[in-house]
Amino acid sequence: MSLKLTVKPDEYLVVNGCVIKNRGNRAVISIENHADVLRGKDLLEPQDVKTPLQKAYYDIQTALIDARQREELVPKIQAALGKLAAVLGGYAQCLIFEAANNVSVGNFYLALKAVGKANKLESTAA
Repeated sequence: MSLKLTVKPDEYLVVNGCVIKNRGNRAVISIENHADVLRGKDLLEPQDVKTPLQKAYYDIQTALIDARQREELVPKIQAALGKLAAVLGGYAQCLIFEAANNVSVGNFYLALKAVGKANKLESTAA
């Protein structure tokens, strides 16, 4: 099953570490095999990292888009997620456990989604 993405004008994505920008009209892209894909709108810039949840998100994002850094990042990510799980409660804590499980099996995209949801929960609770 392929991944179908609709890319707006001037939107970009990262596919296996390669930044691709749509310079024309809206485009539909079909990715036919496994690839690490992240939309530009989901990228967190280093200067925007302000909280431990955002740091975990950034590290997972880096592991997703740069496979060369995964071996070094995974233990750091797991340690950070363990600390977050100890201080967060409720659904946010469940999302952190979900992220840790996904990092363990190498599914960085699903881990990123879980941490992103936890971040949204915590930012609305603050």
